[in-house]
Amino acid sequence: MDSTINVSTTDYFYPCVTITQCVCPPCDGFPRQIFSPDDIALFSNTVGCLNDTCINGCAALLYSTFLPAAACGCAILSTHDLLRVRYNATDEILWHNTSWSRYWEKEIWIIPIHRPCIGHWVLCTADFSSRRLLLFDSLAEHHPWKKDVQVDFHFSFS
Repeated sequence: MDSTINVSTTDYFYPCVTITQCVCPPCDGFPRQIFSPDDIALFSNTVGCLNDTCINGCAALLYSTFLPAAACGCAILSTHDLLRVRYNATDEILWHNTSWSRYWEKEIWIIPIHRPCIGHWVLCTADFSSRRLLLFDSLAEHHPWKKDVQVDFHFSFS
């Protein structure tokens, strides 16, 4: 049995296959992406829930594969950025973790958001040129999010 696979947290166990850590080097401004064997196993599980490493890492890989030339006006923020803001991280920590995205130069921000109350991910897009926030939530009809969102309509995007 391969000792690098945690059978208790992996729905699928392949005794003849060794799943090792996958490391993707920094690319297009994104930091290095590291996927553990457990993270990789989540991708092959059709009913499992993706974690923050999977969401952030795949967003970076998809961006670098399909959008780098066309997405110069788009910043993808990490799922961890909102938590840092919510729990009052220092400006230095926020800057260290977000400056690589050069978000201040971008017209569109893509922000993945975890809703822990239902164990579900949603995607928010802030479009500063049209002054709109767009939220994609595949479970919105079953688990409304409006009570979770507080928007100050007097906020200015200028």
